[in-house]
Amino acid sequence: MNKNPPELTVPPLLISLFCAPIFFINLLLPALPQSSLDFAINDFLDNQLFGLSGFWSSSFPFSSKATANYVAVVGPIFAPILFYKIYKTMKIDPAQYKNRILTRFTTGIFFTAFMIMFFILAFYLTETDLGKGTGKYGNLFGQNILFYSIFSSGMLILFFVIPFLIHRIFFYFPYLLIKNWKEKRERRHSH
Repeated sequence: MNKNPPELTVPPLLISLFCAPIFFINLLLPALPQSSLDFAINDFLDNQLFGLSGFWSSSFPFSSKATANYVAVVGPIFAPILFYKIYKTMKIDPAQYKNRILTRFTTGIFFTAFMIMFFILAFYLTETDLGKGTGKYGNLFGQNILFYSIFSSGMLILFFVIPFLIHRIFFYFPYLLIKNWKEKRERRHSH
């Protein structure tokens, strides 16, 4: 059986390096500010960064606000670094995009714009209290620091989607469209 190599090879050390501070923030900072340093950090978060935005928990408001701000600040830095590391080893099979490339390109533009607007809204313009969640699993991510840290790490990694989509829509798909157009033109001229 001939298996194709994976298209993306994710560097676990880099992901761990960026996600580890999330766990440290949630384990080291108290649920509510207590010391003068805690109050200084809280003041910095409110006045210099994004304050209460993104995904936080009313069960541990101080540490989760710090985590949400970490994700909002580091996400746009982490994503291009991760993409660059992955891009160097990326193996894209152009055959998977042979059919309906123009449709995929158009759909991709709208999807990328939607994702960017969603990220801006979810991480910078609104706040979501995971401590009040309901449903089948209740507020699992908002009540338990470990699960909240895992959730926040996932949100940080999700930032990688943006440079990946931008690469496909603004670089790779146009390259394929031009390449396909040139191949069709050469076939017409060769007949």
